[in-house]
Amino acid sequence: MDRLKTKRLLANFQGTLAKISKKKKPGFKNLLNQVNGFTPSTDLDKITDEILKINNNTATLAIERDVVKRIIRWLRSGKNVILVGAPGVGKTRLAKRILDVEGKRVTGKEGKEVVAHYEWTRRSTIGGMNPASTKFESGHITAAAEEKLWLLIDEFNRADINKAFGEMFLAIESKKITLSPEEEKARVVDGKTGKIKIPPEFRIIGTMNDFDKNLLLTELSYGLITRFVFVDIKPDDDTEQASVKDQILQDGNVPEINYKSCQEKINEFYEFIQAVRPKRMIGVRTCIDVIKYMVTAHQRIKSDIDDFLDEALCDCLLPQFDRLDKPVISATIKAAENHIPEADMFVDGLKEMKIKLDEATSWMTKKVENSESDGTNGTTEKPRAKKAARTRKKKAKKKTRKRKGR
Repeated sequence: MDRLKTKRLLANFQGTLAKISKKKKPGFKNLLNQVNGFTPSTDLDKITDEILKINNNTATLAIERDVVKRIIRWLRSGKNVILVGAPGVGKTRLAKRILDVEGKRVTGKEGKEVVAHYEWTRRSTIGGMNPASTKFESGHITAAAEEKLWLLIDEFNRADINKAFGEMFLAIESKKITLSPEEEKARVVDGKTGKIKIPPEFRIIGTMNDFDKNLLLTELSYGLITRFVFVDIKPDDDTEQASVKDQILQDGNVPEINYKSCQEKINEFYEFIQAVRPKRMIGVRTCIDVIKYMVTAHQRIKSDIDDFLDEALCDCLLPQFDRLDKPVISATIKAAENHIPEADMFVDGLKEMKIKLDEATSWMTKKVENSESDGTNGTTEKPRAKKAARTRKKKAKKKTRKRKGR
């Protein structure tokens, strides 16, 4: 009976919303919330719980609840959001869950998901005329806005931002998508409206690797920065181990007893990960891959668990350190020797990377040493500059002599 009452109230709310003045809408919404038995704060808690549930409620995303709440508050305030973080921290999965839960709650429909590409242009996002016909083909943003769907743009940083999204910035600001007269005419002929309005409930959620963020934002106009908010996504230390365990066990291939038999080595691995993360963020996905390999291999061969961890680190983690700077690699070597000393191949691989970096930068060290030995402290003044300086001094002396002669 209560559910039927709530459904009727919701239907009545949706049906009469257009007739209610703007001043009275907030009060009417608040009244509806009270009748349904929740306040905005409890609603946010329930939404957050639902967003964090994954794999048919058998596991939970290892992301802080307060971060999820902040994202929802930004979306409800009218902003579009870009989730920023290292590969594998859960950005895309979180974005999809937000679309599935909050987006569907707002629009009543499933969201639209696309992956950005370096070849994207205005045609990919806004749309353009089909060269083979006289029809206008909507881009991803236009199509989602027309269908009143929330849009997820994964790997936002892959696209040439200004080339692909330049017109999107204006559209977000003006709440309408500007088309050429030819495009508007083609839409009218096709039975659609010439003008495209962006509905107030439309939102874009993007994901971006933090390794690319600084480079991108220095190259961008402030169009992206001012029209989106950037929320950092990191693993939640308090829930990560439980989340990883649930995700590994839920597929049924690893019995829990076998997982427990590796618990001591898993704890050592996490001590290592926690020591490395301040220098280099390691994603939850990498932790799942490493632990799953170690546990799966160990349940078949009860010995050599140290070797299995070493192999997993070499195959999953070592490539992520390629071309990083020496301080990061040195800190990782130290963390590995302290927490997982049996991972010989992994440590040797890191040391080889460090040797290559030393060789690549040795010429710089020699140059500094040579400049210090000749007293220049690393600075060399060009001969022409020196000659010009001597000439200026001579002229100044001549002027001084003439004045004294007077």
